Amino acid sequence: MKTNLHIFRIPLLLLLIVAACTKEKTPSLSIDGKTAYTLESGSVRLNIKLIANSADWTCDTGADWISLLSREAAQATLLVAENPGFDAREATVSFRAGQASALVAVTQAGKARTPFVEVSVTGNGDVDAAGATLTATVSSWPEEWEPEITSGSEILTIAKEEHTLKITVLPNTEDKPRSGRIRVWAPSKAAGLAFQDIAISQKPLDITYQETDLSETATSNCYLISHKGPYSFNAKVRGNGKTVTGLSAPTALSPAGAKLVWQSAKGMISAVSYADGVIHFTAERINGNALIAATDASGNIIWSWHIWYPADEPSELSAATGDKVMSMNLGAMTGETGTLGSYGLLYQWGRKDPFPGSPVMHGGSVYTPNAPVYDMNGATVKIEASNMYSTTANTLAYSIAHPETCLSNNYQYTSCRDWLTPSESNDALWGNPGGNTRNSSGTYTQTGSKTYYDPCPAGWRVPALRTFQGFTPTGGYCWTLSEFNVVDVNGDGDITLDDWSDGWQIYLDKKNNVSSYFPATTRYDGQYAMLMGSMVGLWGNYWYNTPGENTDTLVPYGARAVSFSIKDYNGTDLVTMSALSTGSRADAYAVRCIKE
Repeated sequence: MKTNLHIFRIPLLLLLIVAACTKEKTPSLSIDGKTAYTLESGSVRLNIKLIANSADWTCDTGADWISLLSREAAQATLLVAENPGFDAREATVSFRAGQASALVAVTQAGKARTPFVEVSVTGNGDVDAAGATLTATVSSWPEEWEPEITSGSEILTIAKEEHTLKITVLPNTEDKPRSGRIRVWAPSKAAGLAFQDIAISQKPLDITYQETDLSETATSNCYLISHKGPYSFNAKVRGNGKTVTGLSAPTALSPAGAKLVWQSAKGMISAVSYADGVIHFTAERINGNALIAATDASGNIIWSWHIWYPADEPSELSAATGDKVMSMNLGAMTGETGTLGSYGLLYQWGRKDPFPGSPVMHGGSVYTPNAPVYDMNGATVKIEASNMYSTTANTLAYSIAHPETCLSNNYQYTSCRDWLTPSESNDALWGNPGGNTRNSSGTYTQTGSKTYYDPCPAGWRVPALRTFQGFTPTGGYCWTLSEFNVVDVNGDGDITLDDWSDGWQIYLDKKNNVSSYFPATTRYDGQYAMLMGSMVGLWGNYWYNTPGENTDTLVPYGARAVSFSIKDYNGTDLVTMSALSTGSRADAYAVRCIKE
């Protein structure tokens, strides 16, 4: 029996050893570290460490955007590609060795969305005079959006649907184009993450007009027109034809013909003629300015008139002084803030005829050309400058016969800043020779009267000193920006250059919140009789009807003006405003008319 037992002990031991060896070789696999990754949208490498008793393992990345770059005995290097989409994506990477497995979860964010709004509107927003209903398709992120009519509410209605905006444009009953603007916000105006504007342009109603007599109720040196068609005016009367103190009585004109001197837009005026004391002309539907002259038998100019066809109709604004101030500069196309069309025309003090201003909003240089003007055939008309080294042209008669010529005072600059010689200089040209008179409280009492050299339309005239005296605390110069009587445009509670927009929005009556935009139109320099050294968009100058003080030795034969600036010639900050400065009469400044 002993012998038999000994025989069976040996196989049992072998079985135990074999079993033990077999158990040690069973594959084991686990992750050494993180088993879940949350990634940004960009490409990234992941080093996954494994705990395994065998190098014989496999990897299934679980998605085509994850690849196995390399493997070692106990590490896998994965490449997660950049997510090109906006949505997040997920994958499970599995590692396997025999029956053992380990999992790693990968979540990758989508690329960041920049808020946007994209709008496509029927016909690009162009509408006939009859009106129309347009469909605007809107796509945005965030997906919520909100429409708002920002201009043209009197001609537009809107209705929001799921992904579209219905825009109804009412019929146009006027012979001038109309426009409107709609802003689409995402997700809302309050959040204001993104927006896109929809511009609506509507054609004018095609109306046939009978000839309009511009001088039927009153004559002037400037006639406002409001539509295309034929016009006429009395060509025998100089300006308003009125006699005033300081000027000789205006005599009647006896023209033999008429012609276009210049126009600011090609084709604005298509015909000019003269018959029986009346000038006739035809205006096309093109906004701008023009100068039409009466001529003698030899074709010489004997008088001229400014034709003003603005895009927006001027209105009157009530100032605290009681004056009714025009809503835009004389010769401007609009009173809208920060637009070149708001600049208007420039005038030498006492002259009735305008000169074209700058063709750009800002960027004055040593020599800045004036905006181009054209003859009837579309050829460029040169705005002339008189001889700088002579005073032969410095007469009233010459200025009337040459309305396209700016008159230099260079030859007499130190002793006379007028464009007229001292013997011809006349304080009454714009009707207020005693305008510097004040009462005991310091208020200017003389407002003057309109003369036949006044450049404003019928019913309007050049302003007197009191009109803009409140622009600064003292009525004179002010260098303290916070004291300027200007509007806090950006609403931050302070008056800073952030409120400047190539000019100031200035209060005419702060108590009643009445203000108007006064652009920095710059000037013609009287010495050079051109926009020489002008600082467009940086300097603003506006004439009063009042001459300078007779005792003024710094600017002899000067005239009163509003002036403001934010830079000097060298581009250095020079923020100043004066409601009562004095300029050379030979300089050409802007004019802001007031009601007579």
